[in-house]
Amino acid sequence: MKLEQVRKLQDENKTNKEIAEIMKIPLRTVLFYVKRIHDQEKTKWQEIEKESLISRALTIKKKYEELAKLCEIILHDEKKAPRDRIEAGKTMIACHLNIYNMIKDGPLRLPIADNN
Repeated sequence: MKLEQVRKLQDENKTNKEIAEIMKIPLRTVLFYVKRIHDQEKTKWQEIEKESLISRALTIKKKYEELAKLCEIILHDEKKAPRDRIEAGKTMIACHLNIYNMIKDGPLRLPIADNN
């Protein structure tokens, strides 16, 4: 296909004018192909970027869950100071709230709860 040929020639650092001469097509046609290549690459990059954000969001969700479990242990440990238990409870609630918001709003909107 001509689109792939234009892409190959671009990879060889040929100018648009050189590509037109090599392929024996008008420069405007080359520019049309170059735009299509750019649009395809932009779409591909957006998909990669979105996938990466979702992966990071899942990692953040997992960390919130781990922190909430640790805070729950502190909250129920009667050997801990009351102040520490209260802070652990607040942090645990904030973690659960952030997880809830991530699920409700979707993985690409990561709200941060205020612990105060």
